[in-house]
Amino acid sequence: MISAKIKFNKVSDVADFVSRVSKFDTDIDIKYRTVLLDGKSIEGLYAIQLGTELTCIIHDNKNNAHELITEIQDFCLTEFE
Repeated sequence: MISAKIKFNKVSDVADFVSRVSKFDTDIDIKYRTVLLDGKSIEGLYAIQLGTELTCIIHDNKNNAHELITEIQDFCLTEFE
């Protein structure tokens, strides 16, 4: 499991993120305050407040998730660790 801070500034960012991560067979969670949301659920992610710092959790190791990390780099505020 690895995580990084991310942020969505526009509604279109949410749709773009979900489109990108849905290509991968890896579980992804988004931590919003104290709630974990499915990172592949556009409905769940639309519920968050835009501009809020979130935690993206990828349930894989960094080596296996390299392509996924590259795909969502535009949304990242920090490196995945």
